[in-house]
Amino acid sequence: SGIGIWGDGKVVMNGDTRITGNKVLTESGDELGGTVSVKGSKNNGSSFVMNSGSITDNTTDKAYGAGIVVNGSTKGATAEINGGTISGNTNAQGVSQGVYLYKGSVKNGTIKLSGEPDISDEIYLNDDQDQNAKIEVTAALNPKRPIPVKDSSWTNYRTIVTYAAGLKADAGQFTPASGSPRQTIIRDADDSQNLQSM
Repeated sequence: SGIGIWGDGKVVMNGDTRITGNKVLTESGDELGGTVSVKGSKNNGSSFVMNSGSITDNTTDKAYGAGIVVNGSTKGATAEINGGTISGNTNAQGVSQGVYLYKGSVKNGTIKLSGEPDISDEIYLNDDQDQNAKIEVTAALNPKRPIPVKDSSWTNYRTIVTYAAGLKADAGQFTPASGSPRQTIIRDADDSQNLQSM
């Protein structure tokens, strides 16, 4: 079954935990689904930490998301992915979407990456309300494959990934989810800790 993390709750995923084969049924007018739904509503918000295990082959009926939805619209919400597998999660538009980041005007949703995750579904950054929607690399990152990233605007020179101090930004660790030859990810010429969309 899926997981809903509300208020200021925290869930940590370890071992061989598997979240698979779920279908998210949303209420009328609700566009945000997620087999793992992280939405803070009090104090410092809620968080989900994935150290291992898998989130695979989940679907939604009409909502964005499918795997993990990080909804920072009311209070802080964080997904920290340090390992494990995210694949085969399909949203209502038929897109393999593993992580959906929604940033609002009150508190920000956050995606943090480190370790050796295997993410074949896209990470979708919704920057419609907050142009700072991005991925934060907080410690050494060695993904099993380049991580697909999609941005709701995909404008030139917008920062989509930030690396913590002491880490070297590596554009080879990420790839445009669209597969379009007209899109690429580059290292920021002015700040070596950032990757930008082009």
